Amino acid sequence: MATAPHMPDEIVSEVLTPLLKLPDEVFSDTSVKPLLAPGYSSSAYLQVCKAWFRVATPLLYNVVILRTTSQANALADVLESHKEIGQFVKKLRIEGGFGNAMKSILSSTTGITDLYLTIGIYGGDNVQGLCAGLSLVNPRRVILVDEMAKPRKNKATALLEQTLDHQIPKWDKLKTFHFPYTDVNHNSILKKRGAAIALALTKSPTLEILVMNMGFSFLPYLRKLIDMPSFKRFHCQPLAAFPGSITASMFRSQPQWVWDRFHRSIENDSELKARIHCIAVPPTTEESKATGCFLFINDDMDNSVQGESLTSFSKIENTTWPTSTALSGDMGNCAQVRNLTDFTRIGNTTGSTVTALNVRLYSKPACSIDPNLLLPFTSLVNLYWSSEGIEFSEPPSAFSALDKLETLTIRNELFPGPALLSNEMNLTLPCLRKLELYRVNIPAAISFTNRNGAQLVHLTAPTEIFIAIQVFDLCPNLNILTVTPARQFALPEHFLVRSTPHVSLQKIRFSTTHITFNPMFENLQPESFPSLKEIQAADIKWPTTERMIKKNTWIPLSEILRHKGIKFTDRNGLGGSGGRAS
Repeated sequence: MATAPHMPDEIVSEVLTPLLKLPDEVFSDTSVKPLLAPGYSSSAYLQVCKAWFRVATPLLYNVVILRTTSQANALADVLESHKEIGQFVKKLRIEGGFGNAMKSILSSTTGITDLYLTIGIYGGDNVQGLCAGLSLVNPRRVILVDEMAKPRKNKATALLEQTLDHQIPKWDKLKTFHFPYTDVNHNSILKKRGAAIALALTKSPTLEILVMNMGFSFLPYLRKLIDMPSFKRFHCQPLAAFPGSITASMFRSQPQWVWDRFHRSIENDSELKARIHCIAVPPTTEESKATGCFLFINDDMDNSVQGESLTSFSKIENTTWPTSTALSGDMGNCAQVRNLTDFTRIGNTTGSTVTALNVRLYSKPACSIDPNLLLPFTSLVNLYWSSEGIEFSEPPSAFSALDKLETLTIRNELFPGPALLSNEMNLTLPCLRKLELYRVNIPAAISFTNRNGAQLVHLTAPTEIFIAIQVFDLCPNLNILTVTPARQFALPEHFLVRSTPHVSLQKIRFSTTHITFNPMFENLQPESFPSLKEIQAADIKWPTTERMIKKNTWIPLSEILRHKGIKFTDRNGLGGSGGRAS
């Protein structure tokens, strides 16, 4: 191993910490995550030089997440060969049974402070090693998760539960416990399991904080915890996963609905109320601040304990794609048109300054409009056009408009007659770079694409269009190609076969999985698309557990592409490793 020019370890640590340190929000996240390999191995930093190896090793092993048996076996082998590495492991997340490797791992990581365990074990999992190893550690924080929707009951879960019931009172460093059982009266398995874990917690000599979801009511058997000399408080998390139809959005819109039910279960118990601390829900409006969206938080909360014990709330986002171009006020001078009167008025007044235009016209019966209405928009860069029941009257000869348009999205233009896409309009847009077509007249769209394809860098269109045109010949500058659904049409198996390389294409997105991917991917030659790094399919469902891998149909497709240096990802960009270097 080479030796790099000397640099103080403190400086190397500052460089590597952001790259290797795993945030606590990731370690303690209890939401379901796809089981995917990372795009690169973080252990590569250890191979730079001896100094980096020395500094990076503690950082790399500080937080360990085990999701598969192979990962557990690999870690066990490392710890067996390099016993000193075990002392670096402070947080250990175990998402399964993982056989005898777990006893070896836990015997080598006796200094862990944070332990994440799942009791939702499949019947075929071997938990003997895990159960034997739990007596070898003494964590300060334990995060327990379970399958709340469909709890599993088998020999493995029974053995792990019995071990926890026996071991929890013996952990004399335990300060914080994340308790997953809330509103369990509807399920006898969860009710019994939650009561057993709670009983074990009442025997803990050191427990201070119980983190739990705020459900409909406070569970009576947890009341015994406040009689313990060490116990300080309950932390209730209103944004955790609620049972049934209760969601975070409902809580934001009707915070009192959840809070009132919970409050009624404790309102006559002043001693209990003093021990309950509810985490505030971030208000979405000024009005929500005044209507109780912030639940009470006792002022004496220990901020240091709160920071280490509680997970951050996840931002709720809409991640569906593909989406048509969103035209809003942050895109310069934007105008929205909902009728012909507004269209004419905006064109006559401020048309020359409008850079983004959102047009949604509807007419029944159908009507025609003058194409000259487009002429005033000489600065237009982004256009969204939806025109049900609308067509243009015959344009004058040598008609030209929208010369600066860069992004065009067309939806619901189904008429074969004069329209933005049609030959009658004969629009040639010299600056057009991005074209999105949804529910359009196919012959007109093909003709339009033939006229404007050479300069496109992003094209979204239905399957029928890609069957009819040689898109990679027609669009040599294309970077992103998006194929939208058409169930009655199938892309040919040779769609990605090229005799001449297309050097610009970087990404393909399929917003439908009604496609026979296997032969298409098998026929794909990487040298035909040297810049292609990713193929994305909207409906991919990645496995979330090791057991699901064998039944998942997407993994083999991902493997085909991985060997060709191309990532296969879902709508959120999650996918396997193997992508080409950026």
